[in-house]
Amino acid sequence: VVRMYWFYNHYVCLVFFYYSGIQNPLSVKPTSTLADLGMDSLMGVDIKQTIERNFGLLLNNSQIQQLKFSELDKVGAK
Repeated sequence: VVRMYWFYNHYVCLVFFYYSGIQNPLSVKPTSTLADLGMDSLMGVDIKQTIERNFGLLLNNSQIQQLKFSELDKVGAK
């Protein structure tokens, strides 16, 4: 149960790593926005759809781009 809870809370981060190709999460500064990390428009659509589908949160494209890496876990916890 604890592992599933951890996975669910970190799901958005894991999805972002998958789409962005970031190999080492420890190399990412928590204050970096997704745009700073190289998120393009297609990746933004994928992240947006993942958040909407799995967490019921509606965010526009600029909100997705301005999400800080440290906020991704909070999205998963809601």
